Parts: sequence; structure tokens; C-alpha cells
Amino acid sequence: MHKQHHISTLYHQPYTFSRLHQRMSITSPHSHSTISPTPSADITNVSEKLTLAQKTSVDIDKLRDGYRPAAKRGAILFFVLTEMALSLPSGSLTDRLQNIMYALTYNVYNYGCTGNLSLEKSHRKKPCDWLTEQSWEDVVKLSELLPEQFSSLPDDVETHSDDWKSWYDLDAPEKSTFPRTYQESLTVFQRLLLLRCFRVDRVYRAVTDYVTVTMGEQYVQPPVISFDAIYRKSSPFSPIVFILSPGSDPATDLMKLAERTGFGDNKFKFLAMGQGQEKVALQLLDKAVSRGQWLMLQNCHLLVKWLKELEKSLERITKPHPAFACGSPPTPSRTSPSAFCRSLSSLVYVLAFFHAVVQERRKYGKIGWNVPYDFNESDFFVSESSGSISKDEHISQVAQDIQLKLPALFDLDVIRKKLGADVSPTSVVLLQELERFNRLVVRMQRSLAELRRALAGEVGMSSELDEIARALFNGHIPAVWKRLAPDTLKSLGNWMDHFRRRHQQYHQWVEQGEPQVMWLSGLHIPESYLTALVQTACRKNGWPLDLTTLYTQVTKYRSEEEVLDRPTQGEDTHMLFRVGLYLEGADWDMEQGCLIRSKPKVLVVELPILHIIPIETRRLRLQSFSSSGDSVSSECVVFVLDRTPFGPRCTPRLCAGNAMGVGLVFEADLSTAVHLSHWVLQGVCLYLNTD
Repeated sequence: MHKQHHISTLYHQPYTFSRLHQRMSITSPHSHSTISPTPSADITNVSEKLTLAQKTSVDIDKLRDGYRPAAKRGAILFFVLTEMALSLPSGSLTDRLQNIMYALTYNVYNYGCTGNLSLEKSHRKKPCDWLTEQSWEDVVKLSELLPEQFSSLPDDVETHSDDWKSWYDLDAPEKSTFPRTYQESLTVFQRLLLLRCFRVDRVYRAVTDYVTVTMGEQYVQPPVISFDAIYRKSSPFSPIVFILSPGSDPATDLMKLAERTGFGDNKFKFLAMGQGQEKVALQLLDKAVSRGQWLMLQNCHLLVKWLKELEKSLERITKPHPAFACGSPPTPSRTSPSAFCRSLSSLVYVLAFFHAVVQERRKYGKIGWNVPYDFNESDFFVSESSGSISKDEHISQVAQDIQLKLPALFDLDVIRKKLGADVSPTSVVLLQELERFNRLVVRMQRSLAELRRALAGEVGMSSELDEIARALFNGHIPAVWKRLAPDTLKSLGNWMDHFRRRHQQYHQWVEQGEPQVMWLSGLHIPESYLTALVQTACRKNGWPLDLTTLYTQVTKYRSEEEVLDRPTQGEDTHMLFRVGLYLEGADWDMEQGCLIRSKPKVLVVELPILHIIPIETRRLRLQSFSSSGDSVSSECVVFVLDRTPFGPRCTPRLCAGNAMGVGLVFEADLSTAVHLSHWVLQGVCLYLNTD
């Protein structure tokens, strides 16, 4: 209590001198009436002392105020100690144990929620059919990231679905009033975020309008390249580097510039670079420097290593002819010397920043943007939660989260005994798939354990572990895992969902037999399973393997639950129901059972469950197209991923693929009421994955 008394004194002391002054003022008149008159000198002396006392009081107040932070800290500590005394173990052990269990339970709950957040999707059910699953995920995510502006957004969409659908169906929703009060309550940039959730196809137009309004129209109109302006800004000491896109060639424009500036004929030298041209180029360079010529070196990307020698030669030039100029039009290369690329660093930074803010995370790689890039939860973590936990802590948390989700290895010896001696072709595929899956799980377990030890300082951080750490932090799949997994462009979170679903299908296959409806996307090599399906049919029916193929029919089923029991006897036992195919460039009419035009704003749709049937080639008779518009069958290619380097090419039956066959799984027969060339021009194809 001594500390409390001292604090009280500090707070009450300012009033001491004012009360003394008041007391002296009141009693002074009485002293004149009871005591003999005081000489004027004494009165003056008292007055001076009062004035000095007031000044001293002010000085003391100022000094005392300087100690107020210490007094405040003392008061806080006193009351903290008081509260701690109240929380000491009481006579009731039951109450204390209950408090401890409550605290432990709540802490574990918080930790669990934190650990699972980065890889789990929203569990809130989508309230309306017209909204895609991804759009609903984005709506929920936006409400979590910016709760001040969007906390009620999911409820608004659910409650006022008609208002949002009317706005969603507009041709240009970014130019119309946003539903509810969002038009008035949001900034222009926040309205961009809202538009991004519902209409990804309009983001580019909206961003263009946003940049035009905030910065000016000149920032959305690429400047016209002026070779005259480039020449005026150049000097004999620095080369002009042209970084070309495919199909562009500045040679013609440079020749015209040379004619206009008096460097035509023999004053403009060209050399197409290639093997053995290095010395010739350096000789031409020396002549051009001394004689004042223009020198253009073409196809420099073919000699990337030699460019460093060219760079050194240019640096050694001290007294060039005033008219000398050197031009080099390489295509972009990661190994180009720094001097050639240094001027691009600012441009790359601005482009990367714009990419991170605006770029769509997974969809529309070749349709919406030039380069696909995953803007994932770790990017949100860096931008929204900077400083909350360290980078290493975040990586360790993600690594632990993945470790907890890894399944046990499949016991292949037990499974082989269960299958018996007479192993079917599809069972062979199962064993191969499980062996590959086990290798992936073991690699993930080992690398995650080593990474966590390295982050804790128990072992050194190797280059491989450093790459894994960077991948986890950026939400990417580590390269050492990718090499053991099916090809994918998924982000880490979506890949883990895919990983768990693959394990579920394998487990069901082992425990309950071959699935009634096969999810081909979950197989490491889906082509091998289709081949095994054909082999099974050939064994059963005595067909020649080289004269047997696959035929497909689109069913009326939308989900696995709708599929009836799979046939168990007769010729149809080798048929396969296939789920999880995605159609791009067209839609599917359930009633007519044929391809139709895509709906507005819908680029990719999920195909109903596909029936895959092995059949003898001689029995396969696809109908020819007729002018009467009768339904015909066309063939559509099926790819593993949703981004392929080549588009479709026409054959007598609608067929597609790329030059190397990369990504091609099989060809599906789809019914159409128009000529198959229509869908070839539309670029129609099927994907096993949309990301």
C-alpha cells in the first residue's frame, strides 16, 4: 500500500499551493483587525513570496508531469498484481482444473483454425444456381479479407439474389449501378474487387476505365514506336536493343530511317547471327566503330553466351566515330547479359505489381491474360498481414498443416495378396498407381520433416529445401513433388484438395473394388487405365487388340449418385462411367443430347457423366453430316490440363491435339446438329481439370 499512497500524493500535490494561497487570502483581513498594523515592508515581502510561490508551483507542476508515465506504469502494475493475486489457486481444485481445460480447449481450437485456413475452402453452401462455385468462394473470401466493407456481402447475395442476378446478367455491369448500397459505400477500386468476384470477363474493361479515370487515357493506349525518336536519344556508346515479339521485324523500318538520315547503301551493315558468325560480327563492329557505320546484328538469341563477349567489346570502345550506331534485336532470354536487360527492370517491376493486384488467379490463362499466374493466399498474407508472423513461421505452419493431412502408405504386398494370382489389366493399373502415389507421399513426408528441422536451425538449409520453402510461401507446388505427381497448373491449396480426393478414390478402389464411376483426373496416367479397359474387353470377347477402340456416349446423369448399378454380367461389364470432364467452347443440351453454343459469360461447363465403351473398330460407324440438320457425331479431344500450346486441327472426324501429343488423353464422340467444322473453328475441347 506504500506505492498506492505515493501515487496518491503525486496526483493530489498540485492543489497544495493553491489552497495555501486561498487560506492566506482569507485570513489576511482578520489579522488586520486583531493584530497591530503590519509595516508596508512586511506586506511587500509577503506579496513577493506569494508571487514566488506561484512561480515555484508552476515549475513543480511541470517537473511532476514529466514523471506521470512512470506513475501510470506503477498504477498498472499494482492493479495487475492485484488481479494475479485473485487468480492464485483457490481452495477449490475443481474450479481451477475447469479453467485450465477451458483455456487449453480454446487455444487448440484457435490453433487448429489457424493451421487449416490456408488450405481449406469455404464450407458455406452456394445459395444460388446462377453463381459459379469459384465466384461464391471469391465472395466469401472478400468478406473475410475486407470485413469493414464486405462483411455482409454473402448474406446480401443470399437474401437479395434476384437483384444481384439482374446486375450479373448485364452486358456491362461495371458501367451500371451496383446492387444495394455498394455503389455509394465503396470506393472505385473496391468496386473493382466486387466486380472481380462476379464477372471476371469484365475486369479487363473495368481496369482500363479505372486507369483512364485515375491516371489518364494515355496510360491505356500503347505509344506508337518512333524510330526517329529512338535514334535521337541514342549515342555511339550505347547499343540499341530490340526485344521482339514473334513475327515482328524492325529491319524494314531501320532501313527507311537510314535512308532518311543519310546512312543508306554501304553505311548500313546487316549480319544474321548463327554458328561461326562470332568473329565476323566482331570484325564488322570494329569497322563500324572506326568508319561511322550502322551495324545491325540479327538473331542474337541464337548466341546467348557470345552476347557477354559482345558486351565487353562495346565497353572497350573509347573513341567511336560520331556516326557509329549498333542495333541488336534478340528475343527475350533468361541468360541475356545484364547490360542488355538492365533498362527493363523498372518495367518488369511495374508489370509484376500490376499482375499481382489485378491478375485472375487461375482461370482464362490464354483467354484473359498473356501469362497464367496464381495469386494465392500467401500473397494475401504478405499484403494484408505483414508483420503479424515471420516468413519462417508462416512456412513452418503451412508445412505442419500439410504433414497432418498426409495419409498412410498403401501396403502393396497385402493388396497383391488380396487381388490373387489372376490379376486383371485394370488391377495392374491400380498397383502401378498406388506405387506412384506411395513414392509421392514418402517424398512429401521426408522433405517437410527436413524443412521444419532446417527452419528450427537443427540442420542446414540446402538448395532443395530452400526451393521448397519458397514454393510453400508463394502457394506453389514444390518442384520435387511435381516430378512425382500428375501434370498440373494448380495452386498448392487446390492441389492438396486434388491430392486428398485422389487418395479417397484409391482407398475406395482397394477396399470396395473398381469404382462404378471413375474419376480419371485422379489417376496419375489416365491413358493407361483406358488401355486396360480395352484389354479387358478384348480378353472377354476375343477381339483383336489392334482392331479395338473406344466409343463414348454422354449420359443424362449429372452426379455419381444418379448412376444406376453397374452391369455385372454380359458384354457391358467393361464399360466405364467417367465423371469430371469440362467442356470449353460449347455447351451441352441435356434434352437434345448434343453440343450447343456457350451461354453468355460461361466459358467452361462441366459435361454430364460420360459413358466410355470399348468397341471393335469395324462396328464403329459414325453418321455423316447431312444437310437436313439431323444429329451427327463429332469427335472431341480430351486434354489433361486446361492450357495447351496448340489449338485444334481438322481431320475427317473432328479431332484435335498438339504437334507432340502432349496432354492428350483420348478422343470423345459428342453429338452435334451442325457440321463438325463449326466446332473445330470454335476450338471445342474437353479437359480433365479446369486448373
